[in-house]
Amino acid sequence: MFIFGNMAAPFLFILLFTILFAHRIGKRLEPPIAKLIDGAARIRQNDLDFTLSDVGGSKELTQLASAFEDMRRALHTSLTTQWQMDQERRDMVAAIAHDLRTPLTIIQGHVDNLLERKDKQAERLDKYLHTIRKSTDRAVRLLDDMNLVSEIDQPDFILTKRPIDLMAFCQEKAEEYQMMCAAKRIDFQSSFHMSDDDPGRIDADVHRLEQMMDNVIANSIRFTPEGGQIRWRINIGPETAVIETADSGPGFTEADLSYLFNKFYQGDPSRSAAKGHAGLGLYIVKTLAEKHGGSVAAGNLPEGGAYVRIILKVRHPAFSCESVKSINK
Repeated sequence: MFIFGNMAAPFLFILLFTILFAHRIGKRLEPPIAKLIDGAARIRQNDLDFTLSDVGGSKELTQLASAFEDMRRALHTSLTTQWQMDQERRDMVAAIAHDLRTPLTIIQGHVDNLLERKDKQAERLDKYLHTIRKSTDRAVRLLDDMNLVSEIDQPDFILTKRPIDLMAFCQEKAEEYQMMCAAKRIDFQSSFHMSDDDPGRIDADVHRLEQMMDNVIANSIRFTPEGGQIRWRINIGPETAVIETADSGPGFTEADLSYLFNKFYQGDPSRSAAKGHAGLGLYIVKTLAEKHGGSVAAGNLPEGGAYVRIILKVRHPAFSCESVKSINK
């Protein structure tokens, strides 16, 4: 027994030491492991608003926690972007449903009246058809805006830039806007200024540039009352080209100025509820201006009314007049 006891003593000592060491290590590792388990559970519940920067424990656990934290940050960025896109998609569907309901209801009502009435007077028929056409145009315009926003928000969206003579392009557009405003009994005034040493040329996607200008003018026409005025000023300097639209409408409220370029922002309901737009016009202008390397600003004039100012960079390298003519055609 004595010999057996002497032989077993070292093993018992090792066993006791192992148990005590394991217990001590377990106590030391328990808090960081618990934090990692808790972090995994929170991620499973889509809760990413926490940090694992100070876990403690061994070197290996610290490295594991650091890798876990990097993963959490990446997931937070990815999922936040995805959640935002999902929310915007839901907002877009809601906006389509809301804004299309009015013109479609008008169309349905007038068609029903035409079908039910036996005495289809030419004058009444003409009035109904004009109302149906107006409501149809309104619905198509809303869908066009939705499609455009969906297109320019894509990560792989790129501009097809070409050199254009901006002054000639704007003068041509001014004639078009003149006719649009005349139909609404709005006075349209345009002015053009270019410094003597400036070529008046920019690199731009002609189609997208036109969409920017058309959205701003359409916005001004929408809020400018009959008998009002819209001023369109083009100022091309040596470094930048400024395209400013100013109107004599009600202008922007203080709340408008804070959210003006947000997607789906329609402004004061009392001013926009009957206007038939989804709140995408200025968002489109801002996005396309920035993709051109420019910027856009908006505000109220001291004398009343609103202005929207688009600023684009001027192109200095020379290019042939033939290319300009072909683009303008």
